[in-house]
Amino acid sequence: MIIVEKRLLAGERSHILRTVNPILAEAHYFFLCKYHSLQDGSILVISDNDEVPNADFKCGSAWMHERKEVNDDRYHMIWATPLEGWRNPTHHMIQGIKKNILTSDGNKASIKYICDRLGCTTRSFSQWVTTSSNYRNKIRYTDWFCLKLLACL
Repeated sequence: MIIVEKRLLAGERSHILRTVNPILAEAHYFFLCKYHSLQDGSILVISDNDEVPNADFKCGSAWMHERKEVNDDRYHMIWATPLEGWRNPTHHMIQGIKKNILTSDGNKASIKYICDRLGCTTRSFSQWVTTSSNYRNKIRYTDWFCLKLLACL
């Protein structure tokens, strides 16, 4: 079970998602980071799935200068730069961020739309998100950074 929620400083909980789907959990996490990071509190991921690291994303006034995760694994996969020890995100994170990318007219972006913006092939994108480790390629930091920009993160 994976639980993703927004928790305000006063303890109030909102936008709670309980799921076993790691892609849906990651998509909801990125949605909350995108639209709720100005409110004081945290965005939490509580997971018993090894492929979905726990999260405690501080936001609002608790987010002083940089986006900071309490969980180092998630921080180094999502928010860190190569100089800070960036590591490849999971394929669930890449698919979750894809679900938060919209076209200029507000529709969900297709893989072709995203690849046109990144300057990569759809085959490359498919290799980043495949569940088969035999065919999975690691995403380059520059492509990951551009995906975050396309998702307005």
